[in-house]
Amino acid sequence: MGVVCYLAPSSDLLTDEKDQQPLVTAASLLREGRVVLLPTDTVYGLAVSVDAYPGGPEPLFVIKHRDPHKTIAWLIDSIDMFNSYGKEIPPYAYRLAEQFWPGGLTLVVKASDAVPPAYRRQDGTIGLRIPAFGPTQQIIGNLGCALATTSANLSGYPTPATYQEIDDIIKSQIDMALVAPCPCSTLASTIVVCTGPEPVIVREGTIPSRQIMSL
Repeated sequence: MGVVCYLAPSSDLLTDEKDQQPLVTAASLLREGRVVLLPTDTVYGLAVSVDAYPGGPEPLFVIKHRDPHKTIAWLIDSIDMFNSYGKEIPPYAYRLAEQFWPGGLTLVVKASDAVPPAYRRQDGTIGLRIPAFGPTQQIIGNLGCALATTSANLSGYPTPATYQEIDDIIKSQIDMALVAPCPCSTLASTIVVCTGPEPVIVREGTIPSRQIMSL
């Protein structure tokens, strides 16, 4: 098991230098190709740097015992990253991002050339989200690229709300764990495909469909 760091009691951006140190360490480990367990506003996630693994997030599939053919969404920290990793993004996608980011909304858009083929869905798209958890945003900012992230549970098992509920098999294979002061919601993000003339909801999660379609 890797080092375990307990985060300051806030989900906002951390400003104290001492509080930021675990985030700097996490970014450094991710840059080296290590696996970090971190909280978001929805679930605990297993994360790797997409720059460190351009051929695909193989360690995440191994740890979770997950089918490697399933796609993995990316966590980003800004609209700049959204524009960098997406292309031909329709205006309504920007409206959704403005309304619900940071938050539990994954937008599936056409992938730009900055997205390695291993991460693109069969239709050439990529799922992107800005999490509403400040420390995770800061890690991404420190790293300078997206995180390929999947929920921190063995494939087919429930998603844990707290670090204590995460399976020991998962914990034994990570390089660092960041522990949130409060439980995650465990309710997954709402996934919206933004490649056609109007949004298409493929999974309803934290954000109700009616709110998506009302914009």
